[in-house]
Formats: sequence, structure tokens, C-alpha cells
Amino acid sequence: MAPIALAFAVLDATGSVGSLGLVVGANSLTSILFLLYGGVLADRLPRGPLLVGSSVVSARARR
Repeated sequence: MAPIALAFAVLDATGSVGSLGLVVGANSLTSILFLLYGGVLADRLPRGPLLVGSSVVSARARR
């Protein structure tokens, strides 16, 4: 739902399809980079502390 809302927000704010492409591209690129980084961490670190750490980060981000 969020990508669709983001698309409509960009189109409403700018009216430019080029701006929409730039925003969607930047969003996709950051998602890919974080997924790759998370995969490397998951391969290198023990599972237990990684799960606890990610839960702590997630809980602090929701505040």
C-alpha cells in the first residue's frame, strides 16, 4: 500500500512522471542495498544475537 501512496503523493506534488521515476528508483535502490547488507550480516553473525538486535532496533524505530 505504501508504494502506491508514495506514487500518488509524488504525482500530486510535482505532476512529473520523471520525478516519480526518480523517487521509485531511489526507493528501490535503498531497499536492495539494505537487503544485501542484511544478507551479509545474516551469513556472518550468529542467529540468536542477530534476531535480538534486529528486534531491539525495530522496537526503537517504532517509537
